[in-house]
Amino acid sequence: MKELALIILACCMGFEAIAQTAKYGENGRGDYDEYISKDGSVYKVGEKLKIGTPQGLNKTFTFILEGDGILVAPTSCPAARGGMEYEIKSFRAGNKAQGYKIWSKMKCNALALPLIVDFENALQSGELIGYGYTRDQALQELKKFKDMYDLELISKEDYDKKKEELQKYILQ
Repeated sequence: MKELALIILACCMGFEAIAQTAKYGENGRGDYDEYISKDGSVYKVGEKLKIGTPQGLNKTFTFILEGDGILVAPTSCPAARGGMEYEIKSFRAGNKAQGYKIWSKMKCNALALPLIVDFENALQSGELIGYGYTRDQALQELKKFKDMYDLELISKEDYDKKKEELQKYILQ
């Protein structure tokens, strides 16, 4: 009986999922369970993010494609997807020619086509609303805190703390 328990335990340990983490600028080709973006934010398979504002011509997304790449050829994602919430289904790093760029497949619901997202570029452009800030958002937030400091509504320490937090987004 004891031996059977040890065999079951060994088998279970063998099936333990090992999370693969991709980090901006450091990943190699392959599939990943989570991604650490340029600003240090961590995104995981299963999390939900909102689609932001299209940056492309004709109000289409530049870094977000609609389609699964298998049954439906990817095309520019229409502006109507802005504001919709999508679940991250997978992360994949491209090949050397693509600079090992991180791509994500995202799904909204059974009726909507899945998305293929150039993840970092979509975050940086505001096409995908992430946990961090775009450069413009960080500058706007810092200016707001500077105004509050100048009006003596917050302390120098509060302003400096916010400035330090936002610098990584501004100086990218």
